[in-house]
Amino acid sequence: MEIIVPKILPDIQNRILAIAENHFKDFGFEKTDMRQIATEAEIAIGTIYIHFQNKEELYLQVIERHWRNTLEKIEAISKQEADEKQLLSLILQQLVQDMTDRKSVNSLWMEVGAIHHQKGFDLAENKHFSIKHDQISQTISKILKKIAGNKPGCIQPDVLDQLGNFAFVMVVDVCMLDPVTAASRIDLIADLLITFIEKSGSSQ
Repeated sequence: MEIIVPKILPDIQNRILAIAENHFKDFGFEKTDMRQIATEAEIAIGTIYIHFQNKEELYLQVIERHWRNTLEKIEAISKQEADEKQLLSLILQQLVQDMTDRKSVNSLWMEVGAIHHQKGFDLAENKHFSIKHDQISQTISKILKKIAGNKPGCIQPDVLDQLGNFAFVMVVDVCMLDPVTAASRIDLIADLLITFIEKSGSSQ
């Protein structure tokens, strides 16, 4: 009797994520069809559910992958040999570039949040986005602490942690409000952060 060996597809999870990303961009969350994703990936629909519990989980994994890539780029920039002020601008510029490149995907985050709210789920229970948010904010805070370390006086570390989070939120806001002009506002945000550090340090 002939034994049929299942077809092994290399890196199938990333393949599903890549195809799903295009479908979410083109059709939105509600109109994205899991069967169409399976057809394009040339797999059975059941294979998708082996890797992802449902469509919401698949979408959240797409978002998580985007932010993981952004975090890796930002951490690499933070390790470069350069002036801290320059590193701060480069990090914020990278954040803007990545967000504006995929704004259509990030906009869907709000749509998923609305769906969860309607169904009575708590989106905050899912940590995919919040973990990357915290890590990016911490990377920005490390640069701010280096800038503060070169100034007279002393700013409490927790204040600089909050400032890193504030910087992240400001970048997100400008990207969501007007992605076309977001990049031009980075120097203004960086100057605002540095001015706050300098004035706070001198007042200690």
